[in-house]
Amino acid sequence: MNEQILFTETQKFRQWWVWFLILFSFGVCNAPMINLVYQYFEFGRLNTGLLITAGIVFLCTSLSICYIRYQRLETQIKEDGIYVRFFPYQKQYKHLAWEEISKLYVRQYRPLLEYGGWGFNYRGYKKTLTVSGNMGLQIEFTNGKKLLIGTQKPDELTELLNKMGKISIENKNISK
Repeated sequence: MNEQILFTETQKFRQWWVWFLILFSFGVCNAPMINLVYQYFEFGRLNTGLLITAGIVFLCTSLSICYIRYQRLETQIKEDGIYVRFFPYQKQYKHLAWEEISKLYVRQYRPLLEYGGWGFNYRGYKKTLTVSGNMGLQIEFTNGKKLLIGTQKPDELTELLNKMGKISIENKNISK
């Protein structure tokens, strides 16, 4: 089980628009806190009920930002298969053995149209684990289910899988 890692990739949410929306909503949600500070320094009075509410909102939005900041998609390829986890939702790596996989290839995908966006998506027999971009490792299992794992290193991943003899071309099954 302690096999050498042949490929590793860690991805985080780094899109500017995601962080813009988060910081914008942080500012809007915490406007009461700004108002409280203004009232205190301008008029010397403090509304305790508003302070408690603003404190709770500030704490919740701060924790949400930290939560999003520490989400990450980790992918490893070893001799015995693919290991993937979407931290913090999955604490342990999910092992995908080569024997469970019938088809494997790197492809371009349309995140919004095909899967409704990035993140962990589940639609019937199709699952996705993506963070950004539009390239992914498409895995089709022997039981008919599919998993798409996003990648920012499609060329490196394709090269390794070709070298290992695991990449599928059209309907050709992967070899052991």
